[in-house]
Amino acid sequence: MFLSSDCFILNSAADPNPPNRPLSVPDRLAASGPIVTSQGQKEHEAECEEISKGILQSVPAPSPSSSWQPIDCTSDEQPSRVSISHFQLSAVLGQGGFGKVYLGKYKATGKLFAIKTLKKREMTSSIKLNSALMEKEILLLAKQEQHPFLTGLFASFQTEHHVCLAMDLAAGGDLTKVIDHPEFNYKAAIFYSSCIVLGLEFLHEHNVIHRDLKLDNVLLDASGYIKITDFGLCKKGMGVGVLTTSPAGTPYYTAPEILKREPYGRAVDWWSVGVMLYYMVLHRFPFNGLNMEHLFEFIKYSRAIFPPKVPADFSSTTKGLLAKFPENRLGFNGAEEVKQSPLFCKINFDGLLNKKVTPPIIPAVQSSSDNDTNLMVTLYGRKAVIPDSVSEALQNFDYYVG
Repeated sequence: MFLSSDCFILNSAADPNPPNRPLSVPDRLAASGPIVTSQGQKEHEAECEEISKGILQSVPAPSPSSSWQPIDCTSDEQPSRVSISHFQLSAVLGQGGFGKVYLGKYKATGKLFAIKTLKKREMTSSIKLNSALMEKEILLLAKQEQHPFLTGLFASFQTEHHVCLAMDLAAGGDLTKVIDHPEFNYKAAIFYSSCIVLGLEFLHEHNVIHRDLKLDNVLLDASGYIKITDFGLCKKGMGVGVLTTSPAGTPYYTAPEILKREPYGRAVDWWSVGVMLYYMVLHRFPFNGLNMEHLFEFIKYSRAIFPPKVPADFSSTTKGLLAKFPENRLGFNGAEEVKQSPLFCKINFDGLLNKKVTPPIIPAVQSSSDNDTNLMVTLYGRKAVIPDSVSEALQNFDYYVG
């Protein structure tokens, strides 16, 4: 149980008579309930995949019969393989239990990339190994299809102790920081939400659910457009009507059906969009609690409350996205019904997809010449034996897209 000293609840009790069946009204835009507010909430990352019991025996590499195939982007002037020696590392962009993300300049062209390094010794858990393989596969899909709002792969490669993903650089910060920008306003929230809708629509069209959509995983690139990132918890094969049961996500953004350990599908991603939209406009989460147990009870059984003066189109659409039962949730029947909802129905989605809509905020980012200082980084790991099964699973990990 996690405790947060800076959370408080105006109504400390969840609905005493929580609904135990889907809403009878077909309108997915209706919702009401007790008030839950917060100040300065902290996000608590969840270990939401069950830890693998024992050492991994064997994990197959991604199937060659997947719905997308690698494209040949090599030429006589470009290397068919890339290694860490091809990059000049100049800063640490992020760090976590997974490893580190470095700013790297590709020496051949001077172009900047984000290089995510993952420790092989951590991959004796099948979950972490599968996460690395999944992330590479979705990054490659985004690159192949050139989707403007998804982070794409440049190259994947290995060192003795690490696997590395060289990805599109989005140096404008994540949305948790962008919302503090003086020019961030209601229109900006709609703009970024619209981009997220298009990115999510693409993933769902390819039968992929993200399962960890949150403000932290949406970055701004130098031109002010978003890049959805962090695909390690994605799941493939999630077509219309397909359900899964493995828990995944981040507490404040997790859909009720996941917390109830019920089978779930694509609708969990639309719930997360509703949480992000609510936070961007109202600067607080729709549900909170004194601890994780209380938070989960509110997510499962309480209704988000909207101040009376918020725009009706915002409250209508967000209530639909936060419908408790997935079959009542806006987006259950696909992204098109989200795009036609009151908040988004006037958005020029074709123009947005082609980047013909001017972003509300252009981030101040350093140029390539500002990052010429070489960071002396040696990607050594603690001495450890990498199991043969891990090495075999990573056999086809190296890939150069360019």
